[in-house]
Amino acid sequence: MIYMANGRADHALQELRAAYRRSEIIQSCYLLAQFDQMTVMPLSGSAHRAEQLTYLAKLRHDCLADPRIAEWLDAVEQSPCKQEPDVAATVRVIRMEHEFLARVPTGLAVAINDTSAEAVGAWRAAREDRDFEIYRPFLDEMIRLKREEADVLRDGRCDTVSRHDVYLGFHDPGVTTQEYQAALATLHTGLRP
Repeated sequence: MIYMANGRADHALQELRAAYRRSEIIQSCYLLAQFDQMTVMPLSGSAHRAEQLTYLAKLRHDCLADPRIAEWLDAVEQSPCKQEPDVAATVRVIRMEHEFLARVPTGLAVAINDTSAEAVGAWRAAREDRDFEIYRPFLDEMIRLKREEADVLRDGRCDTVSRHDVYLGFHDPGVTTQEYQAALATLHTGLRP
């Protein structure tokens, strides 16, 4: 490990790692509660579980959207320690998540998670009753909210960045919808009988 001559960068790195660890603990609680909701929880508990999931999602959003994260990232990136592979990876992952979440207003993030959590109960009921119309309003609302989120994340670049590119950029940085379409077209051609 390279010696960190900059005490500020050392402190910033410790704060970044602590904040990210908190966010990952919150996320693991969220995922466990979500798994339980989808697999074994009685349908009657869906509304309360939706509130729990929304609360956890808001906590995680606020943790990673905290403006101090950007200050800590900048301090680490301006120090020699940024050349260490583990530090560079930490900074890259946290910056990507921070920049994504910091641009999404808390109210929108809460609405997305609330709708998603409530939709699970509706989906289970729709599946049980074989009635898609029970689920349709939740799906329509989720599509509306995700479009709104993508528009926020495009930062006024509506003419040059598609909504789909916004989400591809988070999960597969640098790859565009056009590149995926070209790859899928090649694959489709090769798979035709």
